[in-house]
Amino acid sequence: MNVKSSVLISLFSVITAFSASSSIASDASLEATKALAIKAFVDICVRTAPSFADAAIAAKSYGIDEIRDLGFMAMGATSDQKVAVQIKKNMECAITTESQTDATLTRQFIQSVAEVTKSEPRAKVPFRASVQSETFIFQHDREGGEAFVMLKQRN
Repeated sequence: MNVKSSVLISLFSVITAFSASSSIASDASLEATKALAIKAFVDICVRTAPSFADAAIAAKSYGIDEIRDLGFMAMGATSDQKVAVQIKKNMECAITTESQTDATLTRQFIQSVAEVTKSEPRAKVPFRASVQSETFIFQHDREGGEAFVMLKQRN
């Protein structure tokens, strides 16, 4: 199984869990979740890259208190299941949320990553950017929920 398939299968599992437990939320709560999801992605994933060794520690400040180590990856979610994290040390980090209606979400994601990585904002996803001299592929997948992903590029 290639890395892309592994990422998609893992993300599908997380998103499926959200779909089963999601409830209809007001526009205000979706706005709060959206802002939180992008901020969480930057703080938990981008700022702990390239190793993601401190990602579980960073996740605690977002209410993700328990990260389960499944051997091949670690994952956890807030108690209300609104925000989840998936971590593969030295390889990948992802934040997932329920589906959101904001059409500007991808643009906000791209701009946030560009600010932190001090790179030029790209026009679309996926895109590449470097963190501490390591190249990552960044993706925002909106199918079945929101998934903000960074995956270390293999040379």
